[in-house]
Amino acid sequence: MRYITVEIYKRGSVSPLNSLSSRFDRVALPCATGPLEEPEIAGIPVIKLVRRQVAGREYVHAEPEGDTRHSMYGGCILDASDSRFHEATGVMYPIKLHDRYEPAPISTEAQEHLRPEWEATRAFIKETGQKFA
Repeated sequence: MRYITVEIYKRGSVSPLNSLSSRFDRVALPCATGPLEEPEIAGIPVIKLVRRQVAGREYVHAEPEGDTRHSMYGGCILDASDSRFHEATGVMYPIKLHDRYEPAPISTEAQEHLRPEWEATRAFIKETGQKFA
């Protein structure tokens, strides 16, 4: 695997809930034509590209590689003057870094305890079309 490094552009202060952008100024992006090999990026976090459809258009953002938590945009973007960045992302614009993680408002045990009631409420709304005020 080959990589390029990409700058993290930060606007103002960075939230401590941001796992990467609060501790690093750049990340490594897998890139077939990149100049760096794995030993050369030691200590630099690796990101992955995520592609999805939003409002009928493709949306591309980056997330930390290997992290399975639900991430969200924390205010930082990634961009590089290296044309390989745009070749790797497939877009000609900077991309958002989704590296913010907020703690769950309730414990996992409480979520599992409430899940049957939540599922029953969803089924009721779907079947009856009723909404709660």
